[in-house]
Amino acid sequence: MPDSLLPLIDLLPIGRNAPGLQRMAATLPFSSYIALELTSGETDTMSLCAHVPPRKGEWRRFHPRILAACLDEDAACAGFVQSVYLEFDAPYGDAPGVFVGLRNDLPAREAAVRAVAGIVVPGTQVPHDLAPHVSHVAAMPARSPSLLRLNLLAAGILCVAPLEQLAASVADVTSHCVGSVDVTHGVLSDRVGMECYVKDWERFFGICRQRGWCSDADVARWLSWPGEAAGPVVDDLPDWARWTGQLLNARSGVVRTLNHAKLVARPDHPVEMKIYPAVHHVWH
Repeated sequence: MPDSLLPLIDLLPIGRNAPGLQRMAATLPFSSYIALELTSGETDTMSLCAHVPPRKGEWRRFHPRILAACLDEDAACAGFVQSVYLEFDAPYGDAPGVFVGLRNDLPAREAAVRAVAGIVVPGTQVPHDLAPHVSHVAAMPARSPSLLRLNLLAAGILCVAPLEQLAASVADVTSHCVGSVDVTHGVLSDRVGMECYVKDWERFFGICRQRGWCSDADVARWLSWPGEAAGPVVDDLPDWARWTGQLLNARSGVVRTLNHAKLVARPDHPVEMKIYPAVHHVWH
């Protein structure tokens, strides 16, 4: 069978109602774990985030230079990299964002961050006060070829006042938060984001609803997402996935979870809220 992500996307009502997402999924290799990005108040515009397996060359047509530098065993930056994932924004062109996650145990994180940033966005400058606290480095060429996205660990959040304020507002209902800032030619954008890894979704949504960041309809839709269901028909899966199921003598299934939420703040604008429902293909 063709190695395609479509059988997983097509299984979901949220995917069947998004023709553009279906067309993109048909061109992507199958991945056992994906996440979608949904914005509060919207039902038909979403981004697709997919993990890039180090050994699957089909993904290398996207950003081949960056992926080779980060994933090849003999590459200069391979020792710094924990994971790579791609983010496809609507209308799903051929220039997805590429996010490079750095290892947690790096002894010289600042040097590693600058090395990876130089590969992801050549010629970029990482602010000195943020470099020691970066967890992910990203390029987002569809938005701007010179834009560098930095995700920040807890200590980095304290360096950016708006992020610190967002983190404090949800501290009681999150296990941890990750800051998100954009840098262009060394200048920090006034738009900041906060990824919230939630330990109590009902309380978290209650806070967000009280502050006007989401609606009752949003909350009802998002809380109905988690659960388990039958997976893609085995014959619709690519050979390598089908063989795994045969080896395990198992049934195809999916587990739906809420991976995290994101709060985006800009001066003189209301906070924007996004949610990241995830889909994990499993064998039972």
